[in-house]
Amino acid sequence: MKNVLVVDDSVEILELIQLYLETSLNINNILKATSGSEAIEYLKTHQFSLIISDYQMPDGDGPSLYRYLKSNKIDTPFIFIGGDLPDHRDEELYLLHKPFGREELLKTIKAAMEDNSLNRPIA
Repeated sequence: MKNVLVVDDSVEILELIQLYLETSLNINNILKATSGSEAIEYLKTHQFSLIISDYQMPDGDGPSLYRYLKSNKIDTPFIFIGGDLPDHRDEELYLLHKPFGREELLKTIKAAMEDNSLNRPIA
């Protein structure tokens, strides 16, 4: 993976995911955003191999970020994280319920990156 974008309004969650990515997957190109609005600004100037986003945030939530991706035809593997996630079975995304552990996160990342049904390159 080249670049990963992690979006969460909790600095602790951002740091935890960064730690898991660095130590378990040897990913060092991680950009962090504390809102969906900040993440959209990153998307205007960067390309990502994976996006992990909190579902509920005060300034631009996860669904808004996901809609931005789809409306701009940005086909990046996307993982929603959250404590109370709605059912999204018909959409091309992955859900990870909080609290989650390292193994759950890594398994979900692997599944999202290997999903060939979306016809997207794996970086």
